Amino acid sequence: MTLNSKYTMNTLSTTNDRYSFDGYTNSRIFYAGNETWRMELLTGDTAEEATTADDTEDYPIGIHEWEVTSPVYVGRVKLNLYACDDRVEYGCNSGGCVDIEKR
Repeated sequence: MTLNSKYTMNTLSTTNDRYSFDGYTNSRIFYAGNETWRMELLTGDTAEEATTADDTEDYPIGIHEWEVTSPVYVGRVKLNLYACDDRVEYGCNSGGCVDIEKR
């Protein structure tokens, strides 16, 4: 199993008063508190740690390097998190959204 590299914001529910980010196939990232965002594998395994280099309470929108320790991967990865509506927009590396018609 490989980790997702792109995530979109899930605005239907919150965890610790923050929206989570869903990977396209097998994981999600949620705010765990104490300026830590944690990755959860949808197989039921939880990454022991998945945090941005600059831990933040704010949303880690755009491409950031994450330190990951999980059952399937240990090391640094770049993940792209954005809040775009995939039906009508696509996400840029900056975290911004562009209308799909303007692509």
